[in-house]
Amino acid sequence: MSDAKRFREDFGNRVPMSERVLAAGIFIGAIILAYDVLLSDRATFIERRGILRRLFSSDSRGVVVLHGWPIFWIFLVLVLVGLIALTFLLDHYDRRFNERFYVRLRRVMLGVTAAVMLIGTVSAYFEIWSR
Repeated sequence: MSDAKRFREDFGNRVPMSERVLAAGIFIGAIILAYDVLLSDRATFIERRGILRRLFSSDSRGVVVLHGWPIFWIFLVLVLVGLIALTFLLDHYDRRFNERFYVRLRRVMLGVTAAVMLIGTVSAYFEIWSR
């Protein structure tokens, strides 16, 4: 076996260092945010359109606090984003030449994440409208 072939077999797929650092940061950030959202069991969204509206308007229609199922969907989306980022690290350290597998896996996970985001958005709107 030639040295070039052995060198290629020893390393498998390569992901650049900058992408791995970014993926690790996204993974850690998404998991920490998911944990925080799950523990707080609520999310507050504030509409900010301008200084004059906030100064002269006393109504609280610009504030939405979500509880229950929308929080679960937010948590699930954050975990899925973290797992997608983790696949970049796994792809680099996997010694097999199966880059197409990870690309397909990311596409499927991205589709699932989009579907969960859609379900979470619909769930949040139902909770807002029911008040």
